[in-house]
This record gives sequence, C-alpha cells and structure tokens, in this order.
Amino acid sequence: MLRACTFHGVLKVFHTRVCFSDDEKKAVKSSYWFFDSAYPLSDIDSTFYTHLLCTQAFVDPNTFQLNISNSKTAQFSVFTQTLQQKNPSLKTLLSIAGGITDDSALSSMASNAST
Repeated sequence: MLRACTFHGVLKVFHTRVCFSDDEKKAVKSSYWFFDSAYPLSDIDSTFYTHLLCTQAFVDPNTFQLNISNSKTAQFSVFTQTLQQKNPSLKTLLSIAGGITDDSALSSMASNAST
C-alpha cells in the first residue's frame, strides 16, 4: 500500500516524485529528464534516484511507430549507460508522448483492437 508521495521540482529540469511503501519501507525516487533542457545528462546525480524517465518519444499518428527526434538520438542512445555508471541499480524508462504533444495517436491506438 502506498503511504505517501511528494513532488519536488529541481531547477525546472526535473519533476521528482518520492513515494514510500508501507509494505517494503523503501522509497521510490523518480524523476524526468527532458531532452530539450540545458542540463547535461552527465551532470545528473543518479545516486539520488531509483528510477529516471527520459522524455520524450512520440507515436506517429499514421504508422503508430515510436519516434525519437533525430537531434535527440545520440542522447537517448547513451541515457541508461551514462546514468548507470554512478548507480548500476537505477531503472531507466522512456516517457512516450505527454506534455505539449498531440496524444491523438495514443487514443487511436487504444480504441482500435488491431493496433
């Protein structure tokens, strides 16, 4: 059972969420890293986190394929490797859509059983 969650903003680059579980007595410390931020990936202190999400990939509304901007491919390709150098147990995830994007592709996929 979830006991408590708190939200923190760090330099307007991260949106951090810390949750504590009654069952495990362990904190889950998660945050987002925005590709478009001026904050270098190598400057993140990943030892503070249990989970880091990389934003953001997009779903093509016609093909439903996952796309990452060409200008962000290099950063994305080293996201996990770079952060796990300081924290090998860190879980990394990719955030799909959200924010200022048009989520109609996700709605279309969810409403069509064949996609």
